[in-house]
Amino acid sequence: REVIYKNGVSYFYLKKYGDALISFNTVLSFGNNKYYEDAEWFKSQTLVKLGKKDEAVEILKNIISKKGKYKNKAEDVLKQLN
Repeated sequence: REVIYKNGVSYFYLKKYGDALISFNTVLSFGNNKYYEDAEWFKSQTLVKLGKKDEAVEILKNIISKKGKYKNKAEDVLKQLN
């Protein structure tokens, strides 16, 4: 899981958003794990970069509802998207 997550982050910063999305979806498919929250956050940011605003908004709302470590960042991004 760690390697897949870190690959996704690397792809994200290399602007290979399609590959990043695949990695983050894979991490999320494992269910609750150490990298789930981070993968969820990066997935939302990847979707924003891909112009998939509606999908990103849904994930951001989910992040906010969980009140995890990305809650405040998610609220900020959501305000920018609306």
